[in-house]
Amino acid sequence: MCGLAGIYNYSNEQDIKETIESFDSLLKHRGPDGKGSYFDDKYLVAHRRLAIVNSDSNSDQPFYSKCRRYNLSFNGEIYNYLELAQELKEEGIVLSTTSDTEVLLESYLFWGTSFLDKVNGMFAIAIWDSVDKKIFIARDRLGIKPLYYAHDGKSFVFSSEIRPILKVIKKCSLNYESLSDYFRFRYIQGDATAFKEVKCLSPGSYMIASGTEFTHKKYWSLQEAVKGPQSLNLEKLEEIYKSSIHLRMRSHSKIGSYLSSGIDSSSLLFANSETQRIHSTYTFDTEDSKSEVKEAKQISTQLNIRHTEVKKKSNYKNLSTILKNLEEPIGDNIILASNDLAHMASKDVKVILSGEGADEILNGYAHHYVLYILSKFKFLTKAIGHIINFLPLKFINYIHPYPREFDRRTIQSISSKLTRFENSKEYIQSFTELFSNEDLSIFLKSSFYNKLSNRKISTSNEYKESNFLNKLTLHDLENWNVKYTLLRSDKINMSHSLEARVPFMDHRLVEYIYSLKIEDRIGLREQKIPLKRLMKRLGAPKAIWNKKKAPFLVSLSNEREYIEFQTYCEEELTSTMLKDSPFWNCEEVLELINKKRSRSFVEDKQLFSILAFQSWFNEFEEFGLSI
Repeated sequence: MCGLAGIYNYSNEQDIKETIESFDSLLKHRGPDGKGSYFDDKYLVAHRRLAIVNSDSNSDQPFYSKCRRYNLSFNGEIYNYLELAQELKEEGIVLSTTSDTEVLLESYLFWGTSFLDKVNGMFAIAIWDSVDKKIFIARDRLGIKPLYYAHDGKSFVFSSEIRPILKVIKKCSLNYESLSDYFRFRYIQGDATAFKEVKCLSPGSYMIASGTEFTHKKYWSLQEAVKGPQSLNLEKLEEIYKSSIHLRMRSHSKIGSYLSSGIDSSSLLFANSETQRIHSTYTFDTEDSKSEVKEAKQISTQLNIRHTEVKKKSNYKNLSTILKNLEEPIGDNIILASNDLAHMASKDVKVILSGEGADEILNGYAHHYVLYILSKFKFLTKAIGHIINFLPLKFINYIHPYPREFDRRTIQSISSKLTRFENSKEYIQSFTELFSNEDLSIFLKSSFYNKLSNRKISTSNEYKESNFLNKLTLHDLENWNVKYTLLRSDKINMSHSLEARVPFMDHRLVEYIYSLKIEDRIGLREQKIPLKRLMKRLGAPKAIWNKKKAPFLVSLSNEREYIEFQTYCEEELTSTMLKDSPFWNCEEVLELINKKRSRSFVEDKQLFSILAFQSWFNEFEEFGLSI
């Protein structure tokens, strides 16, 4: 795991050598074990190294081809590098190191861009051709590792993180289209970022820049990779799942694992128990009735693994730093718990296994189940939508899975969605929104709101899938998974120089599960069918594979958590600040803050989202961020 940043100066209009030092300092946390750089008249790249598979200095980056024409810098891990090395050797290619770095470069030189079809890993790659003066960059299939870029007609800048790019382009402005996403969904969707000038390279794609010509090509898509549907074959699933875990156990450093008592993270341990190399497990203690520390400790004890319970340490005063590390605003207080887990794990290990991505591919979220049921019984949705308006709030709050209560306004919003069910991408998105347009018109100043409200959700790229569940799966994999789940995992863990590996994001596993018949993935009374049946086959305790999913969140029902959050909001979102801000309607936000304990579950989430955005904006003003 590493960090890289580079400039392709195709216009020769700027001196790029001076940027090496700023690149190096901004990426140091991603690779404290070493650094390297290369520059010529057209190209510069800086690299920071976190040595995991091979600490030999012969594998330092940038890594040069034998002829010195090409050099490679990359961030990530190539898990099947041993198998690729063997293929190269059989083709007569002599390797001088035992690292995945050399294998990656030699694979590109031998197979061309089609080498990407052979690679199993997480990666962001940059390869410079010093003769033809062109740059090749690529990103892994699922978007596990981030890769950003910007070009202004004079130079092309790319990086593992956004801040090095902002240092080069000097000035940046808010991307109002992407901010519309943030306020609706708590994160920014697609290839856009919060900065108008900066984009993400799409997962499963590559770019070639030669002079002012840019080629952008998709080399993998889930829909095109899958031929199906097929019935669940547990023997095949076991083979793929165990392989995905075993490949990710290749490391010369100690490996830990995040652990809840749920099936996702627990299954990683049980499926790997025969060759157990997990050094320690880490569980966050939410310190409320939903805490999973007791069950998690039992699992670790049963498998004879050292266990650590992580108490909350990231108070809200750390929020600005966390958001600066995330670089894009995420309006969910789970980022505080994620930071505590990474901080604790990084004291013991360099590599951490995570169950991230399981809910996306196995349709494990609550809205997946609800939307699936609605799609099965379309004729009932309008009736249900009308009926819930008349159900007692106490009853609704008793049956929903979250620890905080919904208010009547939230129920009315859910009702309006149920009464207009449709099989479209726009409907899927609207079902997961935090702020409605009406909410935004209340909390945002009209000058800011009008810039956001002009944006319509694009439906021109509707998925070719006709099946509603497949459409839902694709949407969440391409958006929530990439720009919320995996971005949070990468940025927060790497801010502590910790490499997170996500076995559920092995493309073979994703393709296989997506290819299954719907009834083998989800049922009227059950989610995550493939994984549950596999764990039962492997002899995991019933408490693991039969447990009801519990959402991972830091609940404000915890008295200490509530007081800390309330106090920080009152300190940061003051009347003076809100009046001077270009974003907020002062009276409405203050009213939300002053509701205190009477705020609903959704209103608490809305207030945190407001706080997070303001804290994020304050951090990036130093980079010349303008509105």
